[in-house]
Amino acid sequence: MADMLELEKIKKILIIRLSAIGDVIHCLPVLQILKENLPQSKISWAVDELAADLLQGHSFLEEVIVVPAKRLEKKLKKTSTLLSALREIKQLRSKLEKEKFDLVLDLHGLLKSGLVSYFTKAKARLVYPLARDFSQLFATKQVANITSSTHAVDKYLDTMRYLGLEIKKIEFPLNLSEKEILFAQRFLTAVNPNKKKVIAFNPGASRLNKQWPPEKFALLANQLSQERDFLFVIFGSKEEAPLARKIAGQMQKQPIIAAGKTSLRQSAALLANCSLLIAGDTGTLHLAAATGIPIIALFGPTDYHYSGPYTEKRIIISKNMECAPCFLKGDCPQNNSCIKDIPVEEVLVAVKTIVNSSSQICFL
Repeated sequence: MADMLELEKIKKILIIRLSAIGDVIHCLPVLQILKENLPQSKISWAVDELAADLLQGHSFLEEVIVVPAKRLEKKLKKTSTLLSALREIKQLRSKLEKEKFDLVLDLHGLLKSGLVSYFTKAKARLVYPLARDFSQLFATKQVANITSSTHAVDKYLDTMRYLGLEIKKIEFPLNLSEKEILFAQRFLTAVNPNKKKVIAFNPGASRLNKQWPPEKFALLANQLSQERDFLFVIFGSKEEAPLARKIAGQMQKQPIIAAGKTSLRQSAALLANCSLLIAGDTGTLHLAAATGIPIIALFGPTDYHYSGPYTEKRIIISKNMECAPCFLKGDCPQNNSCIKDIPVEEVLVAVKTIVNSSSQICFL
């Protein structure tokens, strides 16, 4: 397939990565490499509603095509909304076909993304190596594993390697606007006039079994406050705001609660001004990595070798239990010990390592 593609003639490209936020961030190097190698091409991105904010206004993109996949899945399951969902899908199919893409890259690899790819009718439709759920049936080619790395970012980049594109440097272009950068500067000037070191928390995650206990976040903050006057900022979604308030209620020094109050891009601009982020396996973790700040990542049932923050400025803390990573979404026979039992003392040492490091680069 790669030999048959005349890359210099490719005028329109569609990237498909619908969700989740962390996965969309992990696909940003593909966008960077396409822009560098195929400057003549116009690039669009098909993304679900929840992650669309991250890409809107990105200067590398010609268009952000919002595919309400999760909402449509819910509507398709109810007889009362089935016809409405089918009409939306028909409209989406018509739009995608009219776009006349030359190359489609399915970096999601599920049935829903496979259908989006198929709807384009593009002659070249690639799906990345980890495709499943029969998504490969809707592609013209499933890219084979090229790199030996198990990380998701490298699996996405295998599509670039297959196309023979040069990978000079792996970057995560968030492409923040002047308005977003100015927002963060004004926000922090207002709440941090004394310019204290800012430590960010993101206690929430998509599943409870990926969350470090809230009381441990509070205890960590209280112990840090005994040694130094930090400013703490708690990030998260609107749904995670109650969790942020619960932690704040147990803290000796009141934090700034940003949960539910900022867009994804505003959060990125704020994170770029923090000294470090402490979080579990969640989108904000990868957003912080993209900004270049140091990270302390707390991993339990998921595999940091596959979905960990793709940066050298990280310390990963995990219990390394025999049953982990298990990827369980339901009840855990070990009562989620892999994440719950990470001790505050170990995280405290990691924070001190980063804060006291002149280079702010840590390895573990």
